[in-house]
Amino acid sequence: MFSPRNLIDQTNKPASLSLRRWSTSRLTVGALSIVLTATLCTFPASADLQDDIEKASAIDESAEDQPTDLDIATADITQITEQLKALNRQVNASNATKKKLSAEREQSEGDAEDLTKEISETETKIVDLERDLAKKAVTSFQRQTPGSSVLLSDEDPSDSIRKRKLSSSATKSEVETAEELRQAKADLAAKENARGELEEKLAADAKQNEENLAKFESARKAVASLAQDAEERAERVLAEADALGQLDEAEADVLREGVKELNEQVRIVLGPEAKKAEEEAKANPSSVQVPTERAVQGDMRQVQGIWVHKDIADQVDAMLNAARADGIELSGGGFRDPAGQIAVRKSNCGTSNYAIYQMPASSCRPPTARPGRSMHEQGKAIDITYNGSIIKSRSSAAFVWLAANAETYGLFNLPSEPWHWSTNGR
Repeated sequence: MFSPRNLIDQTNKPASLSLRRWSTSRLTVGALSIVLTATLCTFPASADLQDDIEKASAIDESAEDQPTDLDIATADITQITEQLKALNRQVNASNATKKKLSAEREQSEGDAEDLTKEISETETKIVDLERDLAKKAVTSFQRQTPGSSVLLSDEDPSDSIRKRKLSSSATKSEVETAEELRQAKADLAAKENARGELEEKLAADAKQNEENLAKFESARKAVASLAQDAEERAERVLAEADALGQLDEAEADVLREGVKELNEQVRIVLGPEAKKAEEEAKANPSSVQVPTERAVQGDMRQVQGIWVHKDIADQVDAMLNAARADGIELSGGGFRDPAGQIAVRKSNCGTSNYAIYQMPASSCRPPTARPGRSMHEQGKAIDITYNGSIIKSRSSAAFVWLAANAETYGLFNLPSEPWHWSTNGR
């Protein structure tokens, strides 16, 4: 780890700056702290820290390998999950590195404070030594010590002592004081050099740290945005699974299992905010908005055994008749009363209005879609069956017929689910 003392130990050159010159250029501990804090950390990393940084860099590259233009509404669930996992790893690694850098920064701030204190003490020591030499000069003069006039001249007192030492006219006390003064000045120069090196390092790393922070913030925003979109997609799948369970519980379980890992990744990202929102809702229950409008059984019509919204009843009837005329016998499940989803949410999420209507699906155990997230609850989606079973293959005769004709009747397929057809393809 970088330490100003390492620089001091390596510096042996004598001082060349006067006390006055040093006093006008030195930085305070507060100034150093501001610079250090602003730059997060500006010192070479330890071996462990360097390993973390290299790992974070590798994770950055793995995240870059993931597609960045995913259409969350239609992309494969596994692909979405892997993208979110990669971004999660990137953010976590960056955060871990940031914490370690912060620890290094705190250590360096302590070194900077110690260095500034030592510089101040050395300055004081030099002033005291020069004052001591000056007193000795006066004493020598008063005692008519040979060479005392030299000591009282304008040249550096320590230089005068060295000259007198060569002429054997300096006392032992004067020589020792002069040597101590010389060492103190050399020490001051070394500390000044260390501070200069530190200042250069701070300036050189400031830009790099800004880039690192910007990269971390970009990754954090990217993962939050993707998590929000992924939450919506996963919730639609869960809502579909709940509706599909009326026809094929085994396939509904396959859907739930398919988004299990995605929900876990979403929970990692959105969980803290969800927890905060839950606490706020507990403190202020009236802030939770409960839907006042929803489709009811009275808005539905039964068409050849399928309950759908009255607005699409005629076109569904026409489609089923057209398919039958072509030898394709279709049926299925349509409207699902929101009351059923509310009951499931109470069981899996909680009984408060927040838990029922607003808590993210991924926060429930097991993850459960919020009421109103499925087109089935509006009566505008059908899980279509062919010869008594839901359509699982795009190569089946039923799917091929629907792909060619359903749009004529205002129904569109959800690409990830061959059996699911709705007025908006969701």
